[in-house]
Amino acid sequence: LMARGRDVIAMLQILPGVVNDNTGADVLGTFTPPTADGMRPNYSALTIDGISGNGSTGASANSPINLGAISEVKVFANSYPAEIGPSVSAGILIATKSGTQQFHGGVYYYNRNEAFNANNFFNNRQGILRQRYRYNTVGENLGGPIYIPGHFNTSRQKLFFFFSQEIDPNQTPIALSNFTVPTALERQG
Repeated sequence: LMARGRDVIAMLQILPGVVNDNTGADVLGTFTPPTADGMRPNYSALTIDGISGNGSTGASANSPINLGAISEVKVFANSYPAEIGPSVSAGILIATKSGTQQFHGGVYYYNRNEAFNANNFFNNRQGILRQRYRYNTVGENLGGPIYIPGHFNTSRQKLFFFFSQEIDPNQTPIALSNFTVPTALERQG
């Protein structure tokens, strides 16, 4: 599953009534729900495995879950049941993966690089090369039973684990800014 900025919340923008408000997506380290049904994002209720994911500043989750660890996402935009919480905007429920009776795992690598991007109009006009734009995401996950053959959980039906990790060694510089300043003749009037 590929999402811009590896943000599962950014994928909610394809739902009806959800507007892109330019939060999240390329901002690593936090999930911020988009604007849903005309309400502010901080009026959304975000729950992760049944526990409130809302941070102290509102609806953003300060410890996002990587996409490799997410099993299911449900969104209730309106007319939702009371167990969703005190939200007046969207109710977002995220469920993470868990271990199973068999061992399962995976390794992945996602790359975004300036070599794959076109230069923008303003850089081309001024003869400026493409800026460095590198997002590298390396991750792995592993899940399965916890058991000791012949001694503990031999049926592999009682105790499980799931581990998931993403490493984001990203390099993105601050964008160039263009300023128009008065010429010497303009300053003289």
